[in-house]
Amino acid sequence: MQANPDINGVFSANDEMALGALRAMQQAGKRVPIIGVDATEDALKSILAGEMYGSVAQGNYDMGLLAIEKAIELKAGKTIEKRIDSGATLITKENAQDLLDFRMSIKD
Repeated sequence: MQANPDINGVFSANDEMALGALRAMQQAGKRVPIIGVDATEDALKSILAGEMYGSVAQGNYDMGLLAIEKAIELKAGKTIEKRIDSGATLITKENAQDLLDFRMSIKD
């Protein structure tokens, strides 16, 4: 922020960095949209509190399933795509509570 005081938004590669950026912005008295990746519990709570704008939830289950399926295809001698999209969902205040409720329902 010292080198670039005119920041008007933050996109972080994960939610921990996004939450760190949020704290820095709060300390500087700035309010800008902040988006992270992973849809962690802390990020979801921050989104619901109106602090972070959102987080990108990756399709972890599909990512794992597709990796296994493609490994089996490769072993069988098949050619697979160079890029495989396992999906992602933008989590905002509109859908964060649903994801948080789901996560809490399967916790422990």
